[in-house]
Amino acid sequence: MSTLLKNYGLKATPQRTVILREITEAGHINVENLYEKVKEKLPTTSLATIYKNVHSLVESNLLTELFIEGRKTMYEIDKGYHVHLICSKCGRVDDFFMGSEDLIEFFSTYIDNKITLVTANIYYICNNCIQ
Repeated sequence: MSTLLKNYGLKATPQRTVILREITEAGHINVENLYEKVKEKLPTTSLATIYKNVHSLVESNLLTELFIEGRKTMYEIDKGYHVHLICSKCGRVDDFFMGSEDLIEFFSTYIDNKITLVTANIYYICNNCIQ
């Protein structure tokens, strides 16, 4: 994690290292759940410290925000363009990597401006919830 932080021009503090490790393990996580996990490892860490670090990690483009209808903002390590598959019943979030370049090229024919970001959430009911 230290190398990753340094690659983004950020100091590798113990808090940032644990925050990134927990986000990596969770895949997608909101600040409150992240705070609980970090507190287990660094008990003196405050919620304000989590917010401050998450904000700086987002500003540096190391983390991206995930907005899911009806839920708190979640965060993930930037993985490039991908689609989120979200179960409408249990809330499970999976990443689906697809040819985003194809999407950008397709929509660029309809949009004169350069596309700067592609995000997509697909809501469905996962196999665990169907059974």
